[in-house]
Formats: sequence, structure tokens, C-alpha cells
Amino acid sequence: AYEIVSRDWSSDVCSSDLTYATPDTHMAATYAGIGRNTPSGWIVDDESKKAGLVHMALRKGAKVIDANKAFDLAEKKFKYYSETLPKRYVASRGDKGADPLVLDKLQAYARIYKDPGRAAALEGYDAISSTSELDGAGIYVILNRGALVVEQ
Repeated sequence: AYEIVSRDWSSDVCSSDLTYATPDTHMAATYAGIGRNTPSGWIVDDESKKAGLVHMALRKGAKVIDANKAFDLAEKKFKYYSETLPKRYVASRGDKGADPLVLDKLQAYARIYKDPGRAAALEGYDAISSTSELDGAGIYVILNRGALVVEQ
């Protein structure tokens, strides 16, 4: 089971309210800002856990993408919608000229796909996985909360 907390990652990964997940209870509690700091270290007692941590798992068959691959996907899709597709469209119009509304729409798609979280979600991924640089624990950004099985 993983400990999860909600956080607004608008400046980090995606502009929507996402869910962060890690199997490390202390990391989750620190991230959520719950628990108590004592001389012997950070303590997450039962009362602190009730304040914002829940156990969950990704459902069987959930589509997960590695964080590095999500960034690569976003870069590829951004380039396609900001450069490749507009050039093809303009060339296909010939003497008729390009419709500015179509070009604006392509640029809107490019802006959306520039964000790795949005790109992964639009491509049907349920979560982005990564590894903590601090302790090597697996962490997840949940893109589709419907892909979670949450302990009651």
C-alpha cells in the first residue's frame, strides 16, 4: 500500500490538483506537513496519519509512465503541435492561405502538450512514476484518481 496526499502541483507538473503517492509513510507525512518534529527525528503517530494520509494502490491494469518518458512525450508532442503540424497545414493550403483559427487551435494544443502531466493524461496514462533522490523510494503522481483503489 502507498501513502498518498493531495497537493496543488500547478507550478511543478500539471495545472490541476494532483495526488502524490509514496510507499514511505515518513516521506508522505513530511510532504503533507503532518507529524511532529522531535529531537530524535520526525514522528508520524496514528493521530498524525488520520490528518491526511490514506492507503491506496493503483488498480490492476493502470497505465503508468516513467517521469523521464513523460517529459520526452511532452517534448515530442509539443514539437509536433507547435512546428510540424502547422507547417504541414500551411503547405497544404497553398494559395488559399492559412486559417488563423486553425493555427490558434494548434498552438493551444501545443501549450497543453508542453506540460508532461497533461501530455501523459491526454495519452491515457493513469500515473507518472519516479524514484525519490533522497532515499530511492518509488513515488507517483496520480493523473487519474479513478485508477486508485483506496482503503476504507
